[in-house]
Amino acid sequence: MEKCLEEAGFDVTVWDPKKNEYTLLQQPLHLASDASGFPQWMKDRKLELDSADAFLICSAEYNAAMPPALTNMLDHYPPASYRHRPVGACFIFKARIISLCICI
Repeated sequence: MEKCLEEAGFDVTVWDPKKNEYTLLQQPLHLASDASGFPQWMKDRKLELDSADAFLICSAEYNAAMPPALTNMLDHYPPASYRHRPVGACFIFKARIISLCICI
């Protein structure tokens, strides 16, 4: 997916819950009274979210839902981070696309 988007001329940033150290959410970034305790990479990711033109979420499904690690990662950031931009979601089950939703 990343390669196809890049070939189409899009700048792509891949977020993988396995590659960053997203711990089980205790307090999201936007509800902290002092953000200094959050790691710099998390603050940098928030800036990436703020500057994104659109979002595409691709994942395998987990018990007919988004995987908990993906939900946990997204929940670290304010809901407003994802608003008012195109969003696409694609979930895979047994190597078949079971749902594709493009919301504009």
